[in-house]
Amino acid sequence: MKKLKIYYAHPIFTYGTEIETGDMKEIEKKYSNAEIINPNGMFKTADDWVAWMKKKPFKKIDVIVIRESTEMWLSKGVFDEMKQATDNDCEVCIFDVDTDNLIGYFKHDIGWKVHYAKRLMEVAPKRVDV
Repeated sequence: MKKLKIYYAHPIFTYGTEIETGDMKEIEKKYSNAEIINPNGMFKTADDWVAWMKKKPFKKIDVIVIRESTEMWLSKGVFDEMKQATDNDCEVCIFDVDTDNLIGYFKHDIGWKVHYAKRLMEVAPKRVDV
């Protein structure tokens, strides 16, 4: 059986933090027999990351797990990684910023941007203090 390849897309400001450590534990728990790729430490400069992205690495990735910011936005890097991943039919999984739980996949039927927008519309109003 082929070992799943999981890519953990998260903002640089979470590298080396408790958030990253907790996320990695959760990913390892959910995907116990997978190869998990964490970009923290893979690139010395932004140019290194750009060169890596030009090689279309998500053609060889099965699942992308994303971490949005606590304000529910995607960093430019996470956005670009998610776009390339979905263009290559990777499954998309996301951490819920309020609970830190790993929640289900976005479906590819209408596109991840529509699913993500629907998620923001469902979650954001609950976070607004009126």
